Amino acid sequence: MSNSGEFFIQLEGGDDWSVEFPEDNITMSLDLEPVGPTLYRIVTVPLMIESPRFGDVIEAEQKGDRELRFLRVVEQGDWRIFDFLISEEMAGSERVKRVCEKVILLGGHCERVFGGILLLCLPPASDYDPTADLMT
Repeated sequence: MSNSGEFFIQLEGGDDWSVEFPEDNITMSLDLEPVGPTLYRIVTVPLMIESPRFGDVIEAEQKGDRELRFLRVVEQGDWRIFDFLISEEMAGSERVKRVCEKVILLGGHCERVFGGILLLCLPPASDYDPTADLMT
């Protein structure tokens, strides 16, 4: 980090790239899927920024080995993202397991960060809302 006012988020696991978001003054690790020479699809949920979002294709310039600087969103993924604050006990429950299995069967993505934040991403064509299944 060159700027002392910059914030950095490092998450464990995955095939992380370090991505700088200059306008937000933040650098974070993200799982990305290269889709072109300077284009990448985001396959984890970016935290603490409004744009880009899960499933978006971004343009980014190479800064170093697996280090990028975000330039712009090229294509919005339009995925629906649900976030839930859950206890450690609930995180290991059959209810959460069943909901995550359903989300994945629908072509979605499940992610748990910071221990108690459950992020569920559903493709644009899905009308499933996991809220009732998790909260009842």
